[in-house]
Amino acid sequence: MQNLQDALEDLKETILADGFEPMLVEKIALEHGLNPIMLRRKFIEMTEQEPESYFRATDLPSGNDIRNQMNALENAKLEVANDLIRRDFKERGITKKQFVDENGTDAYDALVLKYKQHPKMEELAKNHLDAKELHNKSLEELLAKLGDL
Repeated sequence: MQNLQDALEDLKETILADGFEPMLVEKIALEHGLNPIMLRRKFIEMTEQEPESYFRATDLPSGNDIRNQMNALENAKLEVANDLIRRDFKERGITKKQFVDENGTDAYDALVLKYKQHPKMEELAKNHLDAKELHNKSLEELLAKLGDL
């Protein structure tokens, strides 16, 4: 019985920490010498939820969600940095190609990194993501209205 309790706790903690993955129930059941079908059934009895949906019901982001958010933020920082550099180059009357030809790609990469590390960059990147989300939502609403016509 203790094996079952340990397996249920391991399954619950793993799902909360890393999100649900295929074969997770089977893996944990085998680690504890249990039948995967029984472990699944007992998990459902204990939580009143399928293992696949347990994590989502907690309203906590999964590990994948967090990684995706971090990646989106890093990509937004890169987009904002490149946009700011483009604007700066435009004001100075040069192009990215001219800058790279004169200074090399390492100098451009260092410039991008410098912009990305600016204290206000995270705020700018979040605003950029919010604007993109608002744009996509407006576009979806427009397409829905066009679909109604």
